[in-house]
Amino acid sequence: MSRRTYIYTLSCPISGLVRYVGKTVRPYRRLVCHLTSPNSKIKTHVRCWIKSLSDIGMKPKFEIIDECRSDWVNRERHWIMFFRAIGATLCNHTNGGEGVPGIKRSEETRAKISKNNARGRSRQVIQFDLDWSLVNEFNSTVEASKATGVEQGYIARVCRGVYATSGGYRWKYKNKAS
Repeated sequence: MSRRTYIYTLSCPISGLVRYVGKTVRPYRRLVCHLTSPNSKIKTHVRCWIKSLSDIGMKPKFEIIDECRSDWVNRERHWIMFFRAIGATLCNHTNGGEGVPGIKRSEETRAKISKNNARGRSRQVIQFDLDWSLVNEFNSTVEASKATGVEQGYIARVCRGVYATSGGYRWKYKNKAS
């Protein structure tokens, strides 16, 4: 089964008009990336637009408009064509479906990078129900996310005390669970 993919829009907070259509598997991370990328040396239409909003103390409105699995290419293209057809002035340079071009790494290389990134950083996680009854224990937030479907970043935020719950559960790092 392929990953859940979200199609989203960025809209002008002043006019409410859609200016960009994109896809992501991690909505919160993608929004943060958009909000921090205008300072990048690589200038794109969408980055310049977001910077113009930032210069007046505003941010684009982020909204998920579709959720899909393996057919995200067609869904993203559909929504870009839809908004262009109704007259939206999009910052998208293409009709969608390309994803981000990048380095293609072998499975072996990806495994080595993953292992190095996790070294010394994995923390055991305990999952509780809302009444603090033990549900399960995991070796990491990534493992917990894969097993429960709750996004890894939200599990980590609960463990750090930023949120009280996520996915209908309470979460603690094992060394803080006492």
